[in-house]
Amino acid sequence: MQSTMRAAVVRLRLLHRAVGRCPQRPCSSTVDNRVTGAQQPSSPVDLLRQIVANLANAGHKMVLPESSEALEQLARPLSDLLASGAPVLFVQKTFSSNPALLKLTAKHTTQWTALMTMLMSSCALKADEALGMMNAYSDVLLQIGAEEIGRRTEAILSNGLSSSNMRSLILSCPEVLLTRDASSIVHLCESLRGFFSNSLMKQLLVSHPQVLLSNLEELQLKYEYVFFHMGIESTELLKCKEWITLTLDEIMERHQFLVRTGVYIYPDPKKPQLEQVECV
Repeated sequence: MQSTMRAAVVRLRLLHRAVGRCPQRPCSSTVDNRVTGAQQPSSPVDLLRQIVANLANAGHKMVLPESSEALEQLARPLSDLLASGAPVLFVQKTFSSNPALLKLTAKHTTQWTALMTMLMSSCALKADEALGMMNAYSDVLLQIGAEEIGRRTEAILSNGLSSSNMRSLILSCPEVLLTRDASSIVHLCESLRGFFSNSLMKQLLVSHPQVLLSNLEELQLKYEYVFFHMGIESTELLKCKEWITLTLDEIMERHQFLVRTGVYIYPDPKKPQLEQVECV
């Protein structure tokens, strides 16, 4: 299971590079909203027509229904986005750059709506940020489903995180939401509470969300080495940014080097070494 999760994380990171996106999800403030030669649509149906025209100009022909009722139904996801505060030109540009996205909203309207609602409510994402997530990870999110996304966010929030904490966590490390199921998150957090208090757990998840992607056994071995062999307490460990991603061997090598050079000495309670060496 661990190898499967790691493979999924690798695929997500490759996707970031392939489409030119960073882990911070694109939103209206990071995308050029200018649409050359096009006026801002006056209604969701007009927006739909403009998107289809833009796709046709890019070589992706799509046929819209003639019925006004069918058109309004097809434009409903766009209407919901605009009603939720997503900038119209950002919505237009996002859909115009990805022909599969419009087909997805038409084919999976119910699932799309449920996922967007969940991302904006449970994850506290803004409408344009939720659209950015759907644009980048629509296949994965549809496979997971809105109910499981809700369970995963609830498992994370149960550690004392606020809605703004949750939003920052998802934007900085979306892999947490996409590769860890709810039961795995609960089990990992319960185990980590053996090392960190409730308040420190919250700080850990906010500052190091990637900890939720880690192997529990490896985390335990690293924590025990740092605590027993280096004398570093949990509160001090949170100041270190690398211990989660470093292997145990790498931590041991760095520690032993610092000991041999006289830079690191097992700390006296009155002289914590982390003030001198903030991260091994």
